[in-house]
Amino acid sequence: MRILVVGGGIAGLTTPTVLGRLGHPVRLVERTPAFPTVGAGIGPAAGPEAVPDALQVDPGGKGGA
Repeated sequence: MRILVVGGGIAGLTTPTVLGRLGHPVRLVERTPAFPTVGAGIGPAAGPEAVPDALQVDPGGKGGA
């Protein structure tokens, strides 16, 4: 089964990460060519900080889990 994910939000980036690791061919499309820094941040509620560890991704983008 081929999977298309539309939108590069939080769920749109998490979904292909997980499904790709499970062996599914996933394509992610996003209409915005870049995500500029706008001075806003995402502040997760208490508890979700374990999600990046479970997905083995570095939310800071520093190249490692």
